[in-house]
Amino acid sequence: MRKLNISVIVGIIVALIGASLVFVYGRHVNNKISSGKATTPVIVADAPIAAGTSAGTVASHVHVAQIPSAYVVTGALTAMSQLTSSAAANYVTSAAIAKGGQLSLTDFAQGAGTGLVQPAKGNVAIAITLPINAGVARYLQPNQLVDVFVTYSSGTNGSQTKLFASGVKVLSVTVADSKGNSGDSGAGGQVVALLDASPLVAQKIVNAVSVGTPYLAYAPNGGHTATATSPQNVLTSR
Repeated sequence: MRKLNISVIVGIIVALIGASLVFVYGRHVNNKISSGKATTPVIVADAPIAAGTSAGTVASHVHVAQIPSAYVVTGALTAMSQLTSSAAANYVTSAAIAKGGQLSLTDFAQGAGTGLVQPAKGNVAIAITLPINAGVARYLQPNQLVDVFVTYSSGTNGSQTKLFASGVKVLSVTVADSKGNSGDSGAGGQVVALLDASPLVAQKIVNAVSVGTPYLAYAPNGGHTATATSPQNVLTSR
């Protein structure tokens, strides 16, 4: 009888441990599912929006949707006030936005109320996002010329910085805080510079951004000697 009682007690203990493990596992699975379903409010276009549309006009053609966090674009706009505030009054869309598209900082450029500044004939307008302390990015004005640098890891040689484009014209500059709201709040923010570049220089800019951190430097006269860049061999030695 004593052995039987011990067996019963052991069985109960094992059953309790098993139930506890099942409960803990269930909580873990539920937490993972909940985490995967976490959403972020993002402004989404109700209809196609043309390039050069003012922020105020855009506000009447969008709504705030809950998007799974894993699918939210970089710099996404999250509140209607970002389109209707006085700080956004002079901003226009820098490119067309498709119906259902998420709106972000890179979709807007400063148009001074006269529409989007156009690149030179044969050139393209390309937006580049930089840390707020990346060179002189936060101090730039439209029509200024900049040199474009990139800092990248070169393996055993550590970090290197190279100039790869010179005399690139600035079309507009958008400064935002770390949460994507328009306005300069200092450290932790970012700058979106819209540049007027030839297709070849635009390609270099895209390549440089894919492999390192870009920096802009004010170059009143431009014309400095620059080197080529590619994702495989970021910048060749001079």
